[in-house]
Amino acid sequence: MVDQDVEQALVYWEALSGGAVKQRALPLIASTYFRTDVEAATAWIERLSARERREVRPIALSVLASATPNLAVKLFEEAPMMGNLSAEASLIAMGLAEEDPGKAVAWVETLPIGTLRNKAVSGLVKAWGKKDPEAATVYLHQHGLGDENTYLAATFLMQWITQDRDAALRWVRALKRDRFERNVVRDTIGRWTKQDPQAVAEFVGSLEDVELRRSATSSMVTSLSQSDPFAALAFIRSQDSDEKGDQMANLLLSTASNDYQTAIQIYEDYLPPPSEGDINGKFSSALISMVTSWGRHDPEAAANWALSFPDGDTRNNAVANLARAWVKQDASVVSEWISKLPKGPARDHAILPLISVIRHGDPEAAFTWAFAVSEKRKRNGALLAVVRPWMEKDPEAAAFAVESADLLQGMVADLLLNR
Repeated sequence: MVDQDVEQALVYWEALSGGAVKQRALPLIASTYFRTDVEAATAWIERLSARERREVRPIALSVLASATPNLAVKLFEEAPMMGNLSAEASLIAMGLAEEDPGKAVAWVETLPIGTLRNKAVSGLVKAWGKKDPEAATVYLHQHGLGDENTYLAATFLMQWITQDRDAALRWVRALKRDRFERNVVRDTIGRWTKQDPQAVAEFVGSLEDVELRRSATSSMVTSLSQSDPFAALAFIRSQDSDEKGDQMANLLLSTASNDYQTAIQIYEDYLPPPSEGDINGKFSSALISMVTSWGRHDPEAAANWALSFPDGDTRNNAVANLARAWVKQDASVVSEWISKLPKGPARDHAILPLISVIRHGDPEAAFTWAFAVSEKRKRNGALLAVVRPWMEKDPEAAAFAVESADLLQGMVADLLLNR
């Protein structure tokens, strides 16, 4: 009915005494009215109550933004009391930019600094970037609007590279390297690598700025490793840099989540044996990720590989992550595996996730495992984690276990005495 005869619908709506029906019909009538007769609809708004105007104006702004953005601006400026209009400001800026980017920029500059202006800038450059990615990129860069517009700036820079590579790359080389700029370059290199890795390799190799080259190389390796890890490996090997180890670690980490087998192959067959310091340093995150990914398919094999690492945080954390996922699948198998491990930090790190899973359903077994933790501080923490809920569920059995284990001292004694 509304689409067929908005005037008739308005008469019907105004005759309603109020209530939910009238309230629900208002947005539909407003939307249709502004699409069919902007002048009449604008006059109609002024006859509404303050509450109704607050509800209708965002709808009107959304409709007018693309069709008659200048009128939308006027309506927007008459509605400062309406709360958050960020989405509407974005649409208006987009509509203005379609007609005249300069006018859109001038309007955006009148908005208060903050979320409202930032959203308007996003709308402005979305429209502007389709016509002139260079101008849109430079505008975003000049305003330094933060992470929320990194994606847009990278999109326009990528379009600029496609249209005029030399000019775009000259602009990149002249950047001052603040956070926004680094993020834009990183995202752009990642996208460009998917289209033309050879061109990116040549560009990265030509960079004289050390920080920019490091960031660009890292982004290229990350992107390339997702589609062709061995191409990324070849690129790293071709570089004359002291940072090959860091880039190898980046390659392994980026590859591990998608293809842990290839990551392990590269690590074992193509890298010189890393030092203990590198295993517990630059390669740590990558090795833990490889173990975790492998563990989803063959946890015991992954666990045995992790145990081949030298003592240190990488070995301990890899075992802990693996045990945390594995115990949810089969606690009894994990218990048997742990029982065969020699005492030490790795075994302790495997025991703790097991305790966390079984302590409510089998507190006696959890208590036994907690008592088996070799490091005193971790053992006391594990014992308390088991005994606390056990005391609430079965205080006599918990007290007997503690007494039998001769633990009536320290934190456990305090727990028992205050139960």
